Amino acid sequence: MGKRLSLLNLSLVPLLSFTAAPAFAQQPDALTPSNLVAARQEAAPLPAAVQNTESAVKGAVRRFGLGVQAGVALSPVLIDVGVHARFAPLFNENVELRPGFELGFGEVTTLLGTNIDVLYAIHGWKPTRRWATYVGGGPNFALTNRSFDSTNDPEADDNSRFDFSDTDFQTGLNLIAGVRNPGGMFLEMKATVWSVSAVRLLVGFNF
Repeated sequence: MGKRLSLLNLSLVPLLSFTAAPAFAQQPDALTPSNLVAARQEAAPLPAAVQNTESAVKGAVRRFGLGVQAGVALSPVLIDVGVHARFAPLFNENVELRPGFELGFGEVTTLLGTNIDVLYAIHGWKPTRRWATYVGGGPNFALTNRSFDSTNDPEADDNSRFDFSDTDFQTGLNLIAGVRNPGGMFLEMKATVWSVSAVRLLVGFNF
């Protein structure tokens, strides 16, 4: 009797293995790297404060058309950097208002300026156009500080580059010509009359 039971058990083992194999094969592969990454992303979403901040920054950039520019100013020679905003359309679909701030610094002169420029696209701001040519102008308000280092002057202060307590205030008129593409990049020449820096060659990007 015992031998018959042993033989019966041995004959059932392959049968059980054969019937259980498809069940295990049908189970989803829950331990793959992609499933683990997806599970972690679903389990740990970004905090609400971070999501709100990100949305606010994106909204401000779209609303105000923020941009940056940098280049070289001539007479005197300065490294010029700045930021600006764009408001369009202004009275016409080809006209936009571009206020901005700039900082120029050279060997002798430091400049802090404000520009209120109005730009006009000659052939319109069309997304299908590879490069759009524009012209413009506007008032320029600048604070300038000139520092002359002298080894013979014991009272000379080498750290006074950005000290605008003893400075000159000047106003001028910007005359602008440039090109820009739909991606946001632009190349520009800006000449300022009655101000410190006569000509600037700039490259920038509109977000």
